[in-house]
Amino acid sequence: MNQLLFRCAALCLEACLHVRPDEQVVVLADDTADPALVKAFATAAAAAGAEPVVTSYRPVRFVSMHIFGHFAAGSMADGTPRLPRPALEALRAADAAVIINGDLELLFDPRFLEVAKAETRIGWLPYLDGDAALRLLPGSMDEVRELHDTTSRIGEAIRTGHEVAVTSPAGTDLRLQIGDRRVNWSSGIHEDGKGFGGLEIWPSGQISTVPNQATAEGTLVIDRSVNVPEFKELLDPIVFTVEAGRVTDVSGGVEAARLGAFLEDLDHPDVYHLTELGLGTNRKCTAAGRAGPAEDTHTLGCVSFALGADVHLGGTVRAPIHLDMTMRQASLTVDGRRLVEGGRLIP
Repeated sequence: MNQLLFRCAALCLEACLHVRPDEQVVVLADDTADPALVKAFATAAAAAGAEPVVTSYRPVRFVSMHIFGHFAAGSMADGTPRLPRPALEALRAADAAVIINGDLELLFDPRFLEVAKAETRIGWLPYLDGDAALRLLPGSMDEVRELHDTTSRIGEAIRTGHEVAVTSPAGTDLRLQIGDRRVNWSSGIHEDGKGFGGLEIWPSGQISTVPNQATAEGTLVIDRSVNVPEFKELLDPIVFTVEAGRVTDVSGGVEAARLGAFLEDLDHPDVYHLTELGLGTNRKCTAAGRAGPAEDTHTLGCVSFALGADVHLGGTVRAPIHLDMTMRQASLTVDGRRLVEGGRLIP
């Protein structure tokens, strides 16, 4: 047993999921999960006096981290179950659960979403192995509190905000409105009524929301990373012209041409829908393309957007992709209040 990994799992269960003695804790893993991480959480649950139950399943359709943006195709198969019934019933019966997998299509399983919005407290570690968990998950109560407090402050500004402006040295000049859709909280600590549709994704550290329909206007320059056709760090910026909430032109170098051709080949109008304004708040997340998807978009001070599906975020659009896109050194204001300046959160 890796003692560092055990202590990390124990802290997550105690401080983030509030696991108490005599509770039932399900550790649910698909067949891509790191056995060391599964064992660490199961052992930590037992050490806390809880009753751990470990169960595994085979995903209906596994989408690797390399192309994880394609998971959104599941949004177009409305109502299709993604979890086997025994695994679902185990989650429903548990007081708390830890999910360790690479199966993001769970976000479109209505039965799973019902459980996530019910009483079961769920922490989700998509695509993480033991090494990534040690690097990205909190190592102390101070880190837990700092991440929670920072994320909550940003979340309140977004929850009460309306007018958003985003600029960057690369040429971004974008205006949009927010407030019509839910705010997705990822503060690290499970709180009723918050989280990501009822569950907490680890590594945590992001506030996101869907822009009001047809309000985004201007130029968006993505110069850090994109997650389709593959999850990668960009060499050259990609310039998007945005009109009434939709991308009307994609320009730039070779990578822009490749992305433009990819979107065109999908032959679906909603892949050009601009969605998910996100702000990263986790100082332990550092590099694009390492332990995504969460590490990339949760990086401290990172402003991100997406194209395509957003029903899993509280929107209404279904599409074959959800294209996360991150920026370097962006600045963001909400109702004239500066939250991010040059890629740094304003204290």
